[in-house]
Amino acid sequence: MKYLLSNLAELSERRAMNVREEAQMWDILSRDLKRAAKQLEEEKQKHATRPKVTLPEEAPTLEDRLYVRIAEAKKIMDMGSTSIYKEIKEGRLPIKKSGKKTLIAVRDIHAWFAALPDTER
Repeated sequence: MKYLLSNLAELSERRAMNVREEAQMWDILSRDLKRAAKQLEEEKQKHATRPKVTLPEEAPTLEDRLYVRIAEAKKIMDMGSTSIYKEIKEGRLPIKKSGKKTLIAVRDIHAWFAALPDTER
């Protein structure tokens, strides 16, 4: 019985050592794989090029465009959104809808400016 117990103790000790060694090997392998994946990602980012953007030869000027969106109208008219929407609501600035887009004809912007009262200095 004593012989059996000592053999079992020796076997369990060897098994524990093997498990520890295997765990260390897995840790090393995991670390090396992470390092390799990081290097590959860095290589990919180094060699990645930005997509080339081709611009049209000539962008249409304001005079060439028929309609502008509200954001462009704000810049052209030097007004805020609230003022533009107020003019639209009052019927002084006509709009067109294309899906969710609100479009204002450039000629209507010119007509709106022309309809503004002159001020005396």
